[in-house]
Amino acid sequence: MSNNKSDITLLLPGESGWDLWNCSGSKVSLLEETSLSSALEISQINSSKPLRMAFPVKEVTALSIIIPAEEADEADDLVSLHVEKVGLAQGEEMGTLHQYSISDLSSGQKFCAIDVLRPPVEGSLPKVSPESFAISPHCFPMEANAITLWQEFGKWVLTITDQNAKPIHYQGFTGAKLTTQIHQDIQFIIAQLMLQGILTSQPQRCIIWSANQDIQPEGFEQLAEAVAPNFSAYGLELLTKPAPILPPAGTLLPADTRAERVQARLQRQRNIIFSVVGVLLVALLGFACFKLISLQKRAQLAEREAIEKTASIQSIVEHSDKWQELAVVVDSQNDPFLLLLECTRAIPSTSLRFNRTEITHQPVDEDFSTDLSIVIEGVTENFALATQFDENLQKRPQLSHLKWTNQSPVKTATGWKFTYRAERK
Repeated sequence: MSNNKSDITLLLPGESGWDLWNCSGSKVSLLEETSLSSALEISQINSSKPLRMAFPVKEVTALSIIIPAEEADEADDLVSLHVEKVGLAQGEEMGTLHQYSISDLSSGQKFCAIDVLRPPVEGSLPKVSPESFAISPHCFPMEANAITLWQEFGKWVLTITDQNAKPIHYQGFTGAKLTTQIHQDIQFIIAQLMLQGILTSQPQRCIIWSANQDIQPEGFEQLAEAVAPNFSAYGLELLTKPAPILPPAGTLLPADTRAERVQARLQRQRNIIFSVVGVLLVALLGFACFKLISLQKRAQLAEREAIEKTASIQSIVEHSDKWQELAVVVDSQNDPFLLLLECTRAIPSTSLRFNRTEITHQPVDEDFSTDLSIVIEGVTENFALATQFDENLQKRPQLSHLKWTNQSPVKTATGWKFTYRAERK
């Protein structure tokens, strides 16, 4: 793709991670679809092109106020007071974290839709500084008087639009599935908007965007059933998620605290390193002086202690040898009784019986290691029981240290005869 001077890179939250789009005039094309949730980790951003970043819905709170038409000129002060009143105001050092837009209501009043951005944490801003910021609901073409649902970072988000297809409310949900609880939350939001006079009628459509362009009709039916039958009142539709549009540059301007935090952390790390090096140098000098003064005394003391401990060490070695010699008996993986018990627990039915079971330990070297082998001969009236018993032996966790080489059961006059063998892995 040519790198035109008019090209703008759009950093937009996608279904599972951040997506990079190239905006060249009215043409928009996908550059990179990542699975990264941290914008700081994205390395594919072209620093030679302007960058516009859209914050996900989960990072923004939607507020709204209605003001008289004659007070529209004082909207800046009224919006700031409202943000402060609900407890979302931040200090000036955090930058400009709210913006608003004004639209007319049928009552003649003015409706202010307010976007309040949470203070960005470290890692939430990319390495390349964006020239402007927006929020994701402003980056897609919306249908008028509709509820629109789509996924950002694996979670569902909602936008409600007015008759002019302008977002008047948006909200994120914690679940990865569309449930009845989400439907109830949407009903509550719509009821509030209608009580405030922001909405004059119920939305006429409920649109669910899917990033999968090959979704089949039966997939839509399952999704429609999962959402809740009540959504059918809105005209439920499942559509392919449209390509984004380049949003207008907003007034959001969060302070880039990443650089300051990184610099402060590096300075702390340097201070810690210098302190540790200084302590180590002092300790090393003290240790060297101590060694020069008491080297001979310590050597003599160590020699006496070594002589005294020789007998104890020899006793420990002998005890260890004895214990290893008894490992064949005391180790639960070698105990013939426990091995036989686990084999019998794998029997699927009482109609299967053992004719002969042989569990053998053969020494292989001087360190008391042994070769463990098991031979089970038996008979059953049902071929399926013999094969089921074979599978049970293979799957039993207590016998996982054994490798079974089981032959297929043989038909005899009295039933199905089987011989199963196992060795230590």
